Amino acid sequence: MVIQSIGGMSVVSSIAVRRCILSLISCFLFACGNEPSSTVTDRFESLESSEEIEELLLDEVGRLSQWVLKKRRELDSTHSYIFENVLVKDLYINSIRHLPYTKKIVANEALNFEVKKLLIRFSQCLNLDDYLSLGRLVYTTGDEDLMTVLISPGPEYGVKLDENYSDPEVIEFLDLVLYKYPVLVESIELIRSGSNFRQTIEYRKAGEQQPVLTCF
Repeated sequence: MVIQSIGGMSVVSSIAVRRCILSLISCFLFACGNEPSSTVTDRFESLESSEEIEELLLDEVGRLSQWVLKKRRELDSTHSYIFENVLVKDLYINSIRHLPYTKKIVANEALNFEVKKLLIRFSQCLNLDDYLSLGRLVYTTGDEDLMTVLISPGPEYGVKLDENYSDPEVIEFLDLVLYKYPVLVESIELIRSGSNFRQTIEYRKAGEQQPVLTCF
């Protein structure tokens, strides 16, 4: 939190105040069990700085992550309920608009893992180069759990690496990941061999949507 001193008095910066207010509102809404029902991308242009956009994204995805965890405990089943949520659709389809802020959030060790996980899972509409740039950032964090999410977000979320398994840049990236995280060898081999993608094709033939949402 940023503090400015004026006339011997401590004044909290306006951005920090807004974040506190948003957090309190989010906690209240979550306590009431309300599903997040607003979008964020359409609010970007009304904000004055990239810091404010980052704060908005962080607060909204934080509230979304609480709702997801709550529903997961209630349903103990699939992720299907997630893809009907309006905020999820907004984050998914507009992931390129969120990428600079997603990277800042992912790189911040102090921030919540569940928020980072959702942002990575909702980054599947990025083109391959941008997704790999996010992957290289995750690599620098040294967070094995985040890397697991990035290479295996779940076919219902996306198959970015699976469908590009023969691309030289994907092969190089996976080799890099394997060297740093040998524990991920089985997941990486399923991608590199094309096994994951062939399975996805079979599920699609059977009428299952993988991924569930469509990029425009």
